Amino acid sequence: MASKNIDSLEPRLFWKYFKQISEIPRPSYQTEAISEYLSSQITKLNLTPNVDSNGNIYFQVPATPGNENQPSVLLQGHSDMVADKEESSTHDFDTDPLDIYVDGDFVKAKGTTLGADDGVALAMILALLNDSEFKHGPLEVIFSANEEVSPMGISAFDTSLIKSKYMLNIDSESSDLVTVGCAGCIIFDGVIKTKKIKSKKTNKSYCIEIKNGLGGHSGIEIHKKIINAVKASAELLNELEKTFEFSIVKINGGKFPNAIPHSCTTVIQCEKDELEEIVACASKKFAKIKSSYPDEINISLSIHEVENDSYSLSKKDSSIAIAALCDIFNGVYTNNKEFNIPNTSCNLGIIRTNENDITMTHMVRSLESNEMDKLYSLMSKTYKLASADIVYRDKMMPWTPSKTNSLANLYLDIFNKNSEKKAALYVVPAGLEVAYISKSIPDLVAISVGPDMFGAHTYNEKLSIPETGRVYQVVKKLLEEIR
Repeated sequence: MASKNIDSLEPRLFWKYFKQISEIPRPSYQTEAISEYLSSQITKLNLTPNVDSNGNIYFQVPATPGNENQPSVLLQGHSDMVADKEESSTHDFDTDPLDIYVDGDFVKAKGTTLGADDGVALAMILALLNDSEFKHGPLEVIFSANEEVSPMGISAFDTSLIKSKYMLNIDSESSDLVTVGCAGCIIFDGVIKTKKIKSKKTNKSYCIEIKNGLGGHSGIEIHKKIINAVKASAELLNELEKTFEFSIVKINGGKFPNAIPHSCTTVIQCEKDELEEIVACASKKFAKIKSSYPDEINISLSIHEVENDSYSLSKKDSSIAIAALCDIFNGVYTNNKEFNIPNTSCNLGIIRTNENDITMTHMVRSLESNEMDKLYSLMSKTYKLASADIVYRDKMMPWTPSKTNSLANLYLDIFNKNSEKKAALYVVPAGLEVAYISKSIPDLVAISVGPDMFGAHTYNEKLSIPETGRVYQVVKKLLEEIR
């Protein structure tokens, strides 16, 4: 198996556990198997795992002898992963282990997400606790569930259990950035009610497919030149509507609110054979869209005739859906000049055609709660103009940076003394579970760190081997030196 090369990597303990974790299917909402594995590893350490009804695991680790007077530190990461794969992949995330392998200085997975977000935290914490040279004060650990789909896991956790003054979240993606704040989020659906009508047997149906886009993390990559395949599909339909009469049979794209969709499939019906003309019109528009995204070298458009469906949306409902998709905001709303990052943004992550509606799922993110509410309100008004319903799903408030952070200063000092790279403080335009915990424990001093990884939430995800080793050693030293 391709993962055999993992065994020779350093630190050995980290990669041992990362490999084992990669063999366990753990998409969001299906974390029972990884929960059982983590609980068994905790029990092997003669510790007691406490698993709540939402699948969060909490346990305490006594200080090593002589370190009892050190302050307690909470270590935290999440057990689920974004389950995305290439269009051609036959991987089954419910049953198959990830096929991980070494490629130069990186670890990757064949055709799928790697799950370094947040398998790194699970493996690093288990490795540290099994490291015979690791000396530490009292520790608390939370392995939270279903972080990738909403804050529902950690928001159900009983924070009264936490006694620590400090918190180390291991869910960041740049080794030289110490995160001290993050965006909040609102997840909601725009639901356009539709009615299906009987199709004429003589109608022609065409499948319009955009695929192989870059995709990406909707927080940290929302500002990049990445095509949102759902929005691009809406632009194509809008262009076609200027010349052709058609109705939508279905439009489906994206998989996760927190990932930029890399593919979208639409089926339309026309009353006459216009395939050649539609291909020409759509191809011209797609080429124009693609010209603004120089890194989207693999994204493609294909249009072909398919078997007629018995029903389609009315032309009126089709037009309403196309207009709403084009009008709804997507992308960066405002920027943060201090950190040169998006301040407020939104990602249209999923579109699904159901029996009686078309549902679009959005994730609004912001470093400021009032801006987050403002953009959500603006988008709600857009949907109301289309007589659509708004389904409010979840919300997490931002983690506001404190003016002083002793834990961040200690991490910076250790990192910068042991690296040619120089670390800096950072606020991430994405969500972290620190946001919820810090709201419940106002005096908590927290940071989020992690090794270099790229392409999170996509099948291009990769994890830096040398930077993983570096962060492991810095975290180990931090927990040994904290006073």
